[in-house]
Amino acid sequence: MDDMKKIYIFIPFLNFGGVQELGYKLAVGFKSENIDVTILSLNSNGLYKDKFKDTNIEIIAANNFIHSLVFLYKLLFIPIDSKILFLPSYYSSIIGFLLLFRFDLDLYYVFDRKISTFLNASFYGKVYFYTIKMLSRFAKGFIFSYRGAYEDFSMLPFFSIVDSKIIYHPVSDVFFNKRNIDKECLYDLLYAGRIEHEKGLHVLIEALLILKNKYNLMPKTAILG
Repeated sequence: MDDMKKIYIFIPFLNFGGVQELGYKLAVGFKSENIDVTILSLNSNGLYKDKFKDTNIEIIAANNFIHSLVFLYKLLFIPIDSKILFLPSYYSSIIGFLLLFRFDLDLYYVFDRKISTFLNASFYGKVYFYTIKMLSRFAKGFIFSYRGAYEDFSMLPFFSIVDSKIIYHPVSDVFFNKRNIDKECLYDLLYAGRIEHEKGLHVLIEALLILKNKYNLMPKTAILG
């Protein structure tokens, strides 16, 4: 994505979640490189609306009927040669189909998980994966937040796009600072995320059973979901 001067990032909702955090940090990172960033969202109400207030990044959201008309107009008439990043969401494939006629735009799809996660997920997860396969031929490229997903997708026949990159999920060095490390830990392991199959909690539980049965190790674990 060289020489990128204007980029739109589609974040379906600005409530709390990993997709929202990824979109927020990508937006802030692009802006720090003097790139003009605009957020597209179906609903801007939520935690990340407040976080974006301090960034001076524009948010175009379809919060109500009037805003939806404005959102649709600005979406369909995005300036020529703009770049659009679609974060992982069933809604990204819908917006992607709406923009199929805009051959003057560069569309990028962001992936944060392996193919098996999509196929083992809910109905919407499967629909998202197969629609993205169809949309891939019209995309400029893919962006992956970790190498496992990149290697997984690179084995597929439709993965023939030159401009595909790995941009690792940004981590705040403020959060992982020395003061936090020095604090006494109550747990050996912490799982934080939705309690769903696609998040892999069952893999953690299976691993804990292996540690117990094979090595007689029982790390104190907390599940936050």
